[in-house]
Amino acid sequence: MRLIDADALIEDIKTKLWDWDTVDGITSSIVLKQTITDINNAPTIDAVPVVRCKDCKYYDTPKNFKKPYCMRGAYVKVNADDYCSKGERK
Repeated sequence: MRLIDADALIEDIKTKLWDWDTVDGITSSIVLKQTITDINNAPTIDAVPVVRCKDCKYYDTPKNFKKPYCMRGAYVKVNADDYCSKGERK
C-alpha cells in the first residue's frame, strides 16, 4: 500500500487526458468521470507522519551515559529508529 495525493492525481488526469476523443470506443468524458468518481470514493487512510527518535527534540545522550535516552519525563532508553506517539521533530 502507498499513500497518494488523490486531489493532485485527479487534477493531473483532468489536465493530461481530458482532450482524448475516445478510449476503446467510449467517449473520454465518461471514462474520466468514472475514474475520478472511483478515486473520490476510495477509502481514505488516517495516517500521521512518524517522528523517529533520532529526529526528535527529546532524543539525547546525557553525560556519563553510553546509550541515548528519551528525555521526555521518564528517561527511557531508546534506539535511533524507535518512535512514539509523543515525538516532536527538532
